[in-house]
Amino acid sequence: RQVSAEQRPYFRLAVQQAEAAYNIEANHPIFFYWVEDPVRQKTLFFSAAFGNWVLANGLHFGMNTFCIVCFVVLFNSKTRAADTHLKMGLNA
Repeated sequence: RQVSAEQRPYFRLAVQQAEAAYNIEANHPIFFYWVEDPVRQKTLFFSAAFGNWVLANGLHFGMNTFCIVCFVVLFNSKTRAADTHLKMGLNA
C-alpha cells in the first residue's frame, strides 16, 4: 500500500533511526501496516475502489449521452434546414 504524504516523513525518520542504530543500509525500505482485521481492511478498500469505479463509469456514460444528444440535435437541425431548401427548389 501507498503511505500517505503526511506519514511519509515519519516512516523515513524510522528508517534513518534504524540505519543508525543497527549500522544497516536500507535503500528501498518496505512499510507495512499491522491491523487487527486485515480482511475487513481489504473489504473496505475494495468497496471504496468499486464505488469510485461505478462513479467514474456513470460519469462517463452521462457525458457520452450528453454529447450524443447534442450532436443529434445539432445535426438534425442542420439537415432539416437543408431539406427545407431542397423542398423549396422542388416546388418551384
